[in-house]
Amino acid sequence: MSSTPKRELLFALLKVSKALTQWTRSNIPAGGGMTVPRATVLVGLSIRTEPAGMSELGEYLGMSPRNMTVMIDGLEKENLVRRVPHERDRRITCVEITDAGRKIAKTELGPSEMASAALFD
Repeated sequence: MSSTPKRELLFALLKVSKALTQWTRSNIPAGGGMTVPRATVLVGLSIRTEPAGMSELGEYLGMSPRNMTVMIDGLEKENLVRRVPHERDRRITCVEITDAGRKIAKTELGPSEMASAALFD
């Protein structure tokens, strides 16, 4: 089977995705149970001006609703996020970052976010 530019691009993107995940994981502060998905949620919520729907976050992270619930439960237990009702649709549960979560996103995750973003300079 001959290699086509589309296939080559696909495999290159897969390699980049894996390398970027490993790079991000290596730049997240050790200890405290921080993972790439948890860090992504905290940093993502820290730059938003309004709460995000849990299903929206789950889709973005490629997580099942059950795994998303477990992760948000953990972040909520640590007082890093809180659940809030959607302003117009009571079926939707939203998540917003707390002041404690914002502080961690800025002081602990901010430098690793900048290091990861610097890859694109």
